[in-house]
Amino acid sequence: MKAIFFICFIIIFKFCCSLNIKSTKESIVYQYDLDEDYYSKWSFDLTGLELEFNCVNSSVVRTCSIPMDELIAKKLHGVTSSCLYYIGYKNICGSPIIPKKTPTPIVEPEFRPPTKGGNVLIQGYYLVIGTSSFTIYPSEILSIISDIDSVNADATNITVLYKGGCGPRSLIWKNGNNYTFSHASPSIQSLSVNDSLVLINGDNFCNIKEMVDIFMDEIKVDKQSIEFVDHEIIKLNYNQQYCKSVEIKIVSGGLVSNVFKKEFKPNPIKINTVPSDIGGIIIIEGQRLSSSIKSTPLVKIGNYSCIVISSTINRIECNIKPIPKGSILKDLIVSISIDGIKNDNKLLFSFDTPFISDILITQGIIKINGDCLGTNSSTQIYIDDVLQTNITINVNEKQTILLFQPSIQIKKSKLYLKNEIKSNEVILDSSFYGKFSESYISVDGQLVNYTLYNINQVNYNKIPIIKFLNNITISGIDIKNSTEYSTHTYSFQIPNGCGRKEFFISIGDQGFRSELYYGTPKIRNCSIGINQMIVCNGDFRLYVELYMLGDIKIQFSNSEIKDDIPDKPIKFQGDYFSFPLKAEYGPSEISLQVCKELSIPLKVDISPKLESVDSSPEFNINGGTVVISGQNFVNDTTIDTNVYCFSNQKQYDCLFSNYTTILCNLDTTGPYNQECIFKFNNQTNKNISISFIAPVVLGSSMISKPSLGGIISIYGKEFYDAIDMVSIGKNQCTNATFVNSTCITCIINTITNKINVNGGSGNPSESISLKQLVNVTINGKSGSNILSIYEKENEIEIEIDKQYNQTKNGSDITSVGTNSKNSAQNDNNNNDARTKIILGVILGIVFILLSISLYFYRGKEYIEVYKLNKKESDKVNEYRRVHNVYYSKEATIYYDELDIRITNLTNFLNNINNNNNNNNNKNNNNDNNDNNNNNNNNNNNNNNNNNNNNDYNNNDNNNNNNNNNDNNNNNNNDNNNNNDNNNNNDNNDNNNNNNNNNNNNNNNNNNNNNNNNNNNNNNSNNNNNNNDNNDNNNNNNDNNDNNNNNNDDNNNNNNNNNNDNNDNNNNNNNNNNNNNNNNNNNDNNDNNNNNNK
Repeated sequence: MKAIFFICFIIIFKFCCSLNIKSTKESIVYQYDLDEDYYSKWSFDLTGLELEFNCVNSSVVRTCSIPMDELIAKKLHGVTSSCLYYIGYKNICGSPIIPKKTPTPIVEPEFRPPTKGGNVLIQGYYLVIGTSSFTIYPSEILSIISDIDSVNADATNITVLYKGGCGPRSLIWKNGNNYTFSHASPSIQSLSVNDSLVLINGDNFCNIKEMVDIFMDEIKVDKQSIEFVDHEIIKLNYNQQYCKSVEIKIVSGGLVSNVFKKEFKPNPIKINTVPSDIGGIIIIEGQRLSSSIKSTPLVKIGNYSCIVISSTINRIECNIKPIPKGSILKDLIVSISIDGIKNDNKLLFSFDTPFISDILITQGIIKINGDCLGTNSSTQIYIDDVLQTNITINVNEKQTILLFQPSIQIKKSKLYLKNEIKSNEVILDSSFYGKFSESYISVDGQLVNYTLYNINQVNYNKIPIIKFLNNITISGIDIKNSTEYSTHTYSFQIPNGCGRKEFFISIGDQGFRSELYYGTPKIRNCSIGINQMIVCNGDFRLYVELYMLGDIKIQFSNSEIKDDIPDKPIKFQGDYFSFPLKAEYGPSEISLQVCKELSIPLKVDISPKLESVDSSPEFNINGGTVVISGQNFVNDTTIDTNVYCFSNQKQYDCLFSNYTTILCNLDTTGPYNQECIFKFNNQTNKNISISFIAPVVLGSSMISKPSLGGIISIYGKEFYDAIDMVSIGKNQCTNATFVNSTCITCIINTITNKINVNGGSGNPSESISLKQLVNVTINGKSGSNILSIYEKENEIEIEIDKQYNQTKNGSDITSVGTNSKNSAQNDNNNNDARTKIILGVILGIVFILLSISLYFYRGKEYIEVYKLNKKESDKVNEYRRVHNVYYSKEATIYYDELDIRITNLTNFLNNINNNNNNNNNKNNNNDNNDNNNNNNNNNNNNNNNNNNNNDYNNNDNNNNNNNNNDNNNNNNNDNNNNNDNNNNNDNNDNNNNNNNNNNNNNNNNNNNNNNNNNNNNNNSNNNNNNNDNNDNNNNNNDNNDNNNNNNDDNNNNNNNNNNDNNDNNNNNNNNNNNNNNNNNNNDNNDNNNNNNK
């Protein structure tokens, strides 16, 4: 028997231990050794299901399998039997399936029971083959509730009874297989806040505190704050001070919940009241009344905005304006919004409801603090329901403080107010009270006397003690000034402080509440200073430190002044304080809030005031500015300030300049007057009539031939295309044409009168002045100026024309030049015959050469002058052609004839130039030899001549440099080209003249002057110009013009160039060559006879 048992044990052990089972939802597969016993069939008696294994042998193992599907899997429950094939024996059936041989269970989907437990469904395959329960590690039995013994039971859906738990757990089957599962994740469904208690409702929180973590905005909450934890609720002490939105999540058993957003909303609990007709400060108390990011709350009382002055986590102060009569004043909902989060509790507010918040006995006077305490005339006081008729009531402007002195001692009586509406009731006892000897205490502390009244006899010898709210105590000292102990005085050393300090004073068993008052500064006056600052003066020396500590606030325009403008900070000094002016400020009272106690208010009117408007401004062509003067202007004053002009139907905005000036810039143009209207603060204030300044005449072009007239350009400013008239002298300038705002043109008619060179001498009927009064009238307004209009008749042009005709006829060329003009001024100065003879000899030598040179130079100069004039004329012609303005007939004939004459003269001068180039060098050398002695004589008289001799002896080029120091560049160019000797010739001629002049008598002092001028001509053209100035300033201008032409000539011919170098010397040197240098010297002395010859 023992042997049989042993054999069976060995077989079963071998079967159980060597078995390899693989189960899926499609099949169950067993693998055996070839010598191992194996299942051949499974039977489920309850469902009648029979499953035969299909076995296949390999060289190593035997594989037996059963196909599987969901229908088969559902029937795998109840009593089982099997057929087991024993190797070496027969196939034996009827024994149950051995639990150890059952397939591995498949749990699908994931098993996630709730933490609180209950009936839970497990789904999968092969869950209950050969078993009726599960075990949760280590020993908790998980009972199967499903009736698995029923024919219709579903073995793939099994309901079990789960007792609940937290964290990961494991299921264990009898075949040794296990399945580790987690619970359902925690879920937050709702959250409520009651004061600091937070209730979180949801699922799967777990009931083990140590396994639960709570996070607020990713910050882990201390577990000590968790009061209670269950699977569906958590109680948490959490004090969120600020109004904000918080993200909350729970981690339970390692599983993370959803993120739940909770708005911790403002929670207003208590609110005061204010009079509807004056408004005032509303104080709201509660929770979460400010934001963590310091944003300003928005407060509304019903539909009325309350402007926030300050806010903390449990207090909001806001200012509400007076409410219009007839508005709803009762049971208005208080709404607070902070960063978009609004309160959802219902706090109601009512205007005009009297409320007593506190009552004190100060200086023997009953002081009631509260809201809507009425007025001096309307408020009634009831004590023990009896109306007090023999008292004086004083209520402050804001109706927050009421003072009265009782006519009798009041001992533990009921007190309330009535102002149409009855207030709340308080208990009053005034039988024991006291008074300070001073009405207020200095902020730096003070020793004061305090008298107590109605002291009980048992307390006569007691020491009075004052105790402040901060627990500071002060003992009184008996000053022993009276033997009446029921009313006795004591001294107290009051410490420094500010505002009002409540205290409790006691002596023995008697005591009462009172307060002392630290003084506030007095503001003497306020005004607007520079840089848009409101400056207030007073004695603030004791209060500077308090301001630095933040205990003093400036109250103005029903709000606290904020120091929020970086470049204009608030200043608080010993004798003044200042703050920037803002547009929202209006006429209001200003006071200092010292530790919440307001100083005596001072009325300040800083509203913008208009004083004057420039109602008749005069503009120029670019427009102008209307100046507005006044007081208390700020940037925003100009928002509704403008000027509207009717002519162009345009509105012009005005600009802030400073606190007394506004500027309105208008770009309107003339010349016609403009009518405008000025508006200040959107109110029509002033009519403005704008006029435009008269035209301004500054200069003009000139007429070179008055006998032909012509076009003239007049320059200036403030010109418009509305010209009434232009006159020059006594004559009207016709065809006046507007060019632009700085130029107009017109035509001067032909003038037959001679030009009065001296500008006014002579017979007015026979001559006119070079300078004329030019008058321009535009739109009835005139502007004028005296201008040089006419040039002298061009005598050079006439003489050249005459000599050109003589040369063509074979006549000898006679002296020409400007000396005919000079001689006309000096007819009475030619008295020295000797000078004439000497000059005749000298000038005879070079007469022909210089005459030809002069013709060439003058001809070239005439051509260039003509070219310049013609060029300008062409410009004018083009303008006149475009504007339909034409020359007079005489001017047209003149310019046509001049073209022909210039062409002929140019050809003639070219022929002379060719002959002149062949002969100039010889003549020039002779001139140098002839005149050296004279130059030596000149050395004795004039250092300049000595320099000239040295120049002649050394190098003619150097002499040429002496010839004209101002025009060295031109002279050097001449020297580099040809005919340097010609320059020397001119210098020698001048020196000869100088020597002759030096040897003359005093009549030739002027000659010496002229010689100096000539020598100076060698050194600088300016002296020669001065010489011409002695003759005629106009000649000087001509010389300057010719100098430019000379420079042009320098580029063409050196012979002419050398002569041109001295042609602001030209006249002098040419005169030397033609007896005219004597004439030039005789510009002061005479030699006009030679010129006449």
